Formats: sequence, C-alpha cells, structure tokens
Amino acid sequence: MSLTSLNLSGNDESNYKDKKLYEAIVAHDLLKIQKLIENGVDVNQLDWHEGLTPLTKAILLGDLAIIQVLLKAGADLHQLDLEPATPLGLAAELGNLEVLQLLLQNGAKVDAGGCQSPLDRAVSQGHLDVAITLINAGANVNSADETGITPLMIASLSGSIEFVKILIEAGANVNAVDENGNTALMKAAENKQQNVFNYLAPLSTPTTI
Repeated sequence: MSLTSLNLSGNDESNYKDKKLYEAIVAHDLLKIQKLIENGVDVNQLDWHEGLTPLTKAILLGDLAIIQVLLKAGADLHQLDLEPATPLGLAAELGNLEVLQLLLQNGAKVDAGGCQSPLDRAVSQGHLDVAITLINAGANVNSADETGITPLMIASLSGSIEFVKILIEAGANVNAVDENGNTALMKAAENKQQNVFNYLAPLSTPTTI
C-alpha cells in the first residue's frame, strides 16, 4: 500500500516513515533503511512504545551495518532513550565491544552514558574488556552517579577483584564516599567480599577501615 493510497500528509506521513524505519531495523533490512533515509525519515525519532531511538534499537540488535548507516545519516551519538541511556551507555551495558569501539571512533563522549556512565554500566555487568577499552579511551574512573556511587564501589560490592585492581591502577580514589558516607572498602565489608577488602584495606586511610 502506498503513502498516496493511505492519504497521509504532514506529520502523519512523517510518523508513518518513522514507524517503517523501526520495522526495517528489526527486520535488518538495510536497503529499506537506506531508502527511508533518502526519503527524509527522521533518524533521531524516539519510539515512545519501546523507549528507544533508531540507533539504540540497532545497538540492542547488534547490527553494525545498520548502526553505520544511521551514524552516516546523522543519528545523534548522545541522544538519550527513555531509560535514560546514550548509545554508548547501552553498548557498554550489553558488553558489545565492536559497537562500543565504533561509537567511540565516531566521536561518542566516553563519559556520557545517561543515568549511569558507560564505565559504571560495564563494571556492573562484568564486561572487563569493555571497561578496559573505556578506561584507555579516557573514561573518568572516579565518575559518580547521583548517589555518589563510583565504579570502584560497584566492583567492590560485587567482589570483582580484577575490576577493583584495574580501577585502582587507573587512578580510582579508594577513599571516595557515597551520599551515605560509605567507601568502596566499607561496601566490600558490607557484602563480605573478603578478597576485595584485603586488597583495599592497606590502600585506605585509617578512618575508612
């Protein structure tokens, strides 16, 4: 059925194209996506039903080819979906290193993640290779969310000694406190993460032990 037979115009036609874009992304139909872009589809239109942008939808599906086409067409690297998360934040959370590297190469801000930094997301989900890539790209290892939680605190809570060591070596502040005055060491003690506690204790100031 054509747009003419549907008698769409103005915003209706635009909304129709936007819906077709999401359908094409789900179908991994690259040719249709390119055609829609040529016809003026909005590559930054938010899907309120799923809470995703075309770019975050493609990232969720892990389709590198579609991601590249959307970026070339002007997809916003820092647009938030409804989580809220940026494209880089979502890639970090999913642990998709290829997508993450592609976004960084195209200018994604390494610390822009939405409600959590990309590094926070990578650490919380246990994606070590992604975390290392972000750190090497200049991620702030002392970034804190709205409650003061840092990547080191997240790693300490989960008992991820490898993450803890990497973060410390990258300059993480062992004595940083969250909004309740708790440090990474305290969180390790709280969750009975003995290995992490033993590693952090000598690095902490006496008042935090």
